[in-house]
Order: sequence, then structure tokens, then C-alpha cells
Amino acid sequence: MVAATDQLREQVTGGYEQSSRLALSARIPLLRGAGEIAREDLIQAERDLIYKARDFERFRRELLVSICDDYFGLLQSRSEIVNQENQLRSLERLARSTQEGVSAGRREAFEADLARNRVLQAEADLASLRERYILQLDRFKVRLGMHVDAKVTLSDRIFDLPEPEITPEEAANRALTYRLDLQNDRDGVDDARRALRNARNGLLPDFNLSGEFAVPTDDDDATGGLSVDTDETDYQLAATLSLPLDREAERLELRKKIIALNATVRDYERKRDEVIVSVRAALRNIEQARFRLQLAEQQVLINTRRLEGQKLKADEVDPQDVVNAENDKLDAENQRDAARTQLRNAVLNYLLESDQLRVDRDGRLMMLPGMPVNP
Repeated sequence: MVAATDQLREQVTGGYEQSSRLALSARIPLLRGAGEIAREDLIQAERDLIYKARDFERFRRELLVSICDDYFGLLQSRSEIVNQENQLRSLERLARSTQEGVSAGRREAFEADLARNRVLQAEADLASLRERYILQLDRFKVRLGMHVDAKVTLSDRIFDLPEPEITPEEAANRALTYRLDLQNDRDGVDDARRALRNARNGLLPDFNLSGEFAVPTDDDDATGGLSVDTDETDYQLAATLSLPLDREAERLELRKKIIALNATVRDYERKRDEVIVSVRAALRNIEQARFRLQLAEQQVLINTRRLEGQKLKADEVDPQDVVNAENDKLDAENQRDAARTQLRNAVLNYLLESDQLRVDRDGRLMMLPGMPVNP
């Protein structure tokens, strides 16, 4: 047993001989698999990263517009409360003056009851508006990620966006240039064309150039290190040509890429036309909202003058006529505030549809040159 152990020790440790080899080899395709197709995975990965970055920036802009829409809705609801409070005070004055007229014998008792009933209705409407505003504000806080019990005060600052002065053709051209999602679709056409070129490359014959360069280490070096023996250098070069005999799968793949390219081009052209239609519609919405605001402001002025004229002849005017005038004035004021909100949203939607909207790192609106926010 001892003799066998010694013999094993001698065979293992007594005659160490290294057999390391430093080798370099390369294989270069010259036809099939040559060119950009060799870097296809890297190229597509880089382009996919750009697409995701554009999608994320587009999402940030859409989110800003959506948040602004909710915020402008809050401002409109608050304005409706203010309008209702003003009408309530005016109706209370009407109820008092009518009651004084009844006490003096100039009015009938039912006229005072009518005025008091309208006051009660205005109080109920005011309570409903306040409750709706509280619910709307709570939902807005939740959407911003705030606690529902957090205190939020809306600014009294007038936030009016300047209206763009641009023709529909110019707006469409800007949208075609700046729309990030359209840029992705346009680059997708390039990806489909590149995929078609790669599929055509798959039908080429295989013609590869290969080479190998090898330098063995010194067999007499017992240290196990890298001791190169240059006298024993080996190298070889080879060129191989393989003619395609059966490429049916590659031909089917080529047809598939042709169909995919045609479908991608059609989708891009459809999306391009949709962008043109949407940006023109957004521009028309601005004009329509501006026109509605002008009409609403005129209606407020007319009803205000009508109500002032009735107050000058309070003893001669039927209280019901005054109530009707108050209701018409309230409706006109609410329509004016709604038109102002629509105009703000229309401007933001146009900037979004044309992708001229810019959002800074903190998520705030960046105004374009020549478009300052009115103080």
C-alpha cells in the first residue's frame, strides 16, 4: 500500500509538463451575414431606447395637459361658486325690498313669497356647488399624490395662455416635424426597410474568410507561466464558399418582410394624415372657443345692463322679471367662465397636438419664445 502511494506521488508531482497555447482566431463573413446585419441587435436596441425615451416624453406632455385640464376645471367651479354667491346676495336684497313693498302696501304678498323662494333655491344651488367643488378638489389632490386632508389653496392669478397666430398649413408642418410619436412611426419605416435588406442578405451564398494564429508555450517551463515559444508558431488562413441549394425558409422570410414593410408604410401614412387632421382641428377649436368667449362676455354685459335698468325702476318692475334677469346673468357668467376654460384647454391641446409643448425636469410648463404667460 505504501509502495503504491509513492508511485502515484512520483507520477503526479515528479514530472510536471505544461501544455498551454496562445491562440487567436477570426471568422469574417463577406457575403451572407456581412455588413449592418452583423450589428443588427445593437442597432435595434439603440433605436428601441430612443423610441422609449420619446414615448416617455410624450407621456409627460399628455399628463401635464390632463392635469391642467383638471386644474382649469377647479378654477371654473370656483368661479361658479362666486357667481352663485353674488346672485344670492342680490336675491336677498330683492327679497328684503319686496317685503318692504308688501309692508307698505305696494306689493302683493305672493311676490314676497316668490322672492324668498328664489333665495332658498339659490342657497340650495350654492350648497350643491360647494359640495361638488370639495369632491372635485379631493380627487385632484389624490391624482397629484397628495393626502386628501392636505390643505390646497388655488391661486387667484389669471392664467391665460396666448393664442397662436398661425395658419393651418404651418401648424400641420410643425406637427409633422415635432410630433414624437410620428417620429417613432417614421423611424419604424426605416427599421422595416433595414429588416428587408437583412432578409435579402439571407439569400446570398456563404463566403467566409477565416484565420487562426497560435503560439504554444515552452514545454520545458515547469513554472506554469506564459513562456511563449516563437519557433513553434502556427497559423492558417481559409476561404470557404457555400452555394445556397435550399433557401425556402429565407425566401418566405423575405416575403414576410416585404409585406411588413408595406403595412408599416401604410400605417405611417395613415398616422401622418391623422396628425394633420388633429392639429387643424385643434387650431379650429381655439377659434371656436375664442368666439364663444366673446359672445359670452357680450351676454354678461347685456344682462348686467338689463338688471341695472330694472333696479332703477324697482317699484315698477315685477319681482319675477328681476329673478329672470338674475338667472340670465348667472347663466351668462357661467358660460363666460366655461368658455374661458375651453379656450385655455384648446391652446394647450393645440400645443400638444403639434408637440410644441415643453415640460421641464420638475414637470412645469415651459413657454415657447414669444408666448409668455399673462400675469
